[in-house]
Amino acid sequence: RNLNNINSLHLVLLKMVMFTALQSALNAFNRELLARHIRTCVVTDIEKGDLTVVDDLVATIQKLMK
Repeated sequence: RNLNNINSLHLVLLKMVMFTALQSALNAFNRELLARHIRTCVVTDIEKGDLTVVDDLVATIQKLMK
C-alpha cells in the first residue's frame, strides 16, 4: 500500500512539473509574440498618429498579467 501511495505521489509531482514547464513555455511564447506585435503593428500605428493602440496594448498586457 505504501508503494502505491509513493507511486501516486510521484505521478502527481511529475504532472505538476510538466504543467509548470508548459506554463513557462506558453509565457515565453506570449512574451515574444507581444514583443513582435509592439515592434511592428504598434509602432506603425503610433507613427500614423493612431494613439488608441496604446490603450489596446495596455489592455492586452493587463490580460497577460492575470
